[in-house]
Amino acid sequence: AVFFQYGLFDERSADLTSYALVFFAIGLAAHSAVQVLTRAFYAMHDTRVPVAWAIVAVAVNVPLMVALTGPMGIGGLALAISITASAEVLGLVWSLRARIRSIHGASILAAAWRSGVAAGAAALFMLGGRVLIEGVVPGLLEHGFGRLIALAAIGGAGVAIFVVVAAALRAPELDQLRRVLVRRLRRGDDAPSSGM
Repeated sequence: AVFFQYGLFDERSADLTSYALVFFAIGLAAHSAVQVLTRAFYAMHDTRVPVAWAIVAVAVNVPLMVALTGPMGIGGLALAISITASAEVLGLVWSLRARIRSIHGASILAAAWRSGVAAGAAALFMLGGRVLIEGVVPGLLEHGFGRLIALAAIGGAGVAIFVVVAAALRAPELDQLRRVLVRRLRRGDDAPSSGM
């Protein structure tokens, strides 16, 4: 609604788009993981395994789309893509594990669990924020600028909740992020000034 709901793109169009995005979001982590996993095979000079799993994914995707589009409409297309991306990830992980035997599965699952809990807390908080805005200031969401303000406020609060929960769960990724940010800031300070 913030980015597209203007002119001919009405509220119904925004609802249809968000309906599809919900099912695309299910496979978001899988789509990201596919990019990382295929690069692991490329680093080992192996292009055959990623291509083989991509072909399997397409072969599964087409009949799944046909099956899901009937009962679910556009959401079925998105869900089929998410399911096949997840299947491709499982295949790539299975092939990679057979190859290197050490992918630190326990630490990956622990990181995924921490991220999932923090994201769930942030999502619940943001949903509550939206319900609160709709109840207290319903007119705010009726125009683009008001929706943008609501998105910025709720989104910012969601990021803060995510960080707080991740810190409470002692997520090492936050320390890694902090170190990267500090390193970049220092690099910016060390850059020669272009003064006159």
